Amino acid sequence: MEEPLSWRTLFRTSLSEAGYSTEDTHCIFRIEMEARRFFEFSGIMPEWLMLQDIVRKDGEIHYYWVSRSTSATCPHCHQESTEKKGDHDNKTVQDIPRDNMAVYHHIKANRFYCGNADCGIAMFAERILSLMDENARKTRRFVNYCVERAVGSTCQYAEGEIRREGGVISNDTLGRYLKSEGAKLAEANLTDNASVEVLSVDDFNLRKGDSSSGCTVFVNGETGKVLLLVSGTTKGAAEAVSRRFKSAKILSRDRATAYASAGKELGFEQVADGFHLVDNAQKAVEDALAATIPVKVYIRKGDGWISADNDGASNGMAPCPTRVRVSEDVIADKVKCAGLTPAKEKKYRGTMQVLELDSAGMRTAEIAKTIGVSVPEVRALRRSAAITLREVDERIAERSALIAAAPAPKTEVPGERATKTVGGERVKPATESIVEPYRQTVIDMWKEGGNHRTIHPVLAEMGYTGSANAIYQYILKLKKESPDCMVRIKQTEPPKWAEEFDIATAEALPELTLDVLDRKDIYNEILRQARETRPKSDDNGQLLKSESDTNANAGDGASAERVEATSVNDGEGMPNDSAEANVPKKKKSKWPASAKTSPLPRYILELMYGPEIDEDSSEPDNKKN
Repeated sequence: MEEPLSWRTLFRTSLSEAGYSTEDTHCIFRIEMEARRFFEFSGIMPEWLMLQDIVRKDGEIHYYWVSRSTSATCPHCHQESTEKKGDHDNKTVQDIPRDNMAVYHHIKANRFYCGNADCGIAMFAERILSLMDENARKTRRFVNYCVERAVGSTCQYAEGEIRREGGVISNDTLGRYLKSEGAKLAEANLTDNASVEVLSVDDFNLRKGDSSSGCTVFVNGETGKVLLLVSGTTKGAAEAVSRRFKSAKILSRDRATAYASAGKELGFEQVADGFHLVDNAQKAVEDALAATIPVKVYIRKGDGWISADNDGASNGMAPCPTRVRVSEDVIADKVKCAGLTPAKEKKYRGTMQVLELDSAGMRTAEIAKTIGVSVPEVRALRRSAAITLREVDERIAERSALIAAAPAPKTEVPGERATKTVGGERVKPATESIVEPYRQTVIDMWKEGGNHRTIHPVLAEMGYTGSANAIYQYILKLKKESPDCMVRIKQTEPPKWAEEFDIATAEALPELTLDVLDRKDIYNEILRQARETRPKSDDNGQLLKSESDTNANAGDGASAERVEATSVNDGEGMPNDSAEANVPKKKKSKWPASAKTSPLPRYILELMYGPEIDEDSSEPDNKKN
């Protein structure tokens, strides 16, 4: 255990050793404590609390305070009292950690007798509301610090972070702090709501895909601030909360009949929310594109595409004035110049047929029937059409480049693949080899492209009695001793297809390029252009001058969005987006167990969960009201 270090002891000892008197030491220490209180805790600690000592022990910092007040206000009757009781109320409160150490304040607060005879209490301890709430064990700023950390992550993660910084906290305590702050915010939204003029309402599920967990969220339509979340998506839940916002005149909602009925009952002017307006507009654009544009749009470029008259379209499609094809001569020349195999030629010709029939407006099944292949094959040819055409052109270009560039002769020397060497002290020179009498013949035949296996029969006819391997070793020795005479030039042989390849025909072939554009890409481009041309607004939501002048004739778009409740949805024959349409009405259950310890006021809990109902009774529990 670490030995405690007291600031008072260290400070006074140092001053005494420096020659200061006891009275001077005491005076200087008080000035030191006053300065620390002012610079470190100004605005937090009241002036009547005096800092007495600072102690560090066991990885913690402890500040000791004592009250010097002469009067205090009774927290019950709010009458000032000056009669002290004589003892103190000791409080310990944790503050924000410092230097990876927990920080604690030990406060001796005075106790006073209440001088008001009508007050219900006889004595009280003075409060330090600038530092902490009543009976709190942590300072207000430490609580706010914990809440900010928990909101930015999770209670469990924030607990670990704060503990690593030296603080002492649990994730359960962090959860209580979050609930308490949320309760304060919810109560403030319901009590101070005079500025809410547009009330937005929507439904969501706490558990994805589970409509029984449906809830309703209420939002300030102008600021986007969440006001309250309530359980259920019924008319009653929406109406009960909406009544609390008396200043609201407009209800922004989706197509849910429950919210439409609640808005009509309260006389709200109802408008469609922005999300569904944009969603409907996007759906309309997608439907229009699907009706007029195929899934894939082919963009043809180059002189090789020929447009021919088309008699019309089949399967009820709109007539297509032209059909685009490629002449048989061009196809045959490209197949020949690219040197396609029979399988690749079949794929290339099939792709050309599919593209031609597609330009005529034929559907996939019709194309498959016309060219005599299956529907999946047609789809595969369509998907790879651009790649197929590009690969053929690239193959022709590659062959043309090889023919146009004359291959350079290759210089060779013997022994490039030799696994044996002719070095070392015991290796005899070439002049002592049995092949030396045939030196010139070996050199000449090797330069003409021969090797030791082809040279050996010739030398044998000339009287050579050695082996072919001896000739091989002799050639390696010549390379080492006379490298200049053992160099030969090998002409690169042209590829086998070069004789049939006509570079003039290849260069004269027309260009055939194909770009494929998905319908989704077209839609995204429409959205991009819409964003660029949309009127720009300033920070206050006002159109900029240049844009407002351009859109001066646009009219009042907001008025077009507003409709009466009966025109938006009268509750009959319209789709219901809320969970009310799919979930049968059941008897309301009791409040969840967490509601019993919730810091929310009772009237907010009733808005969120409805009236509390006993397990054995369908009547509200009025005993707690």
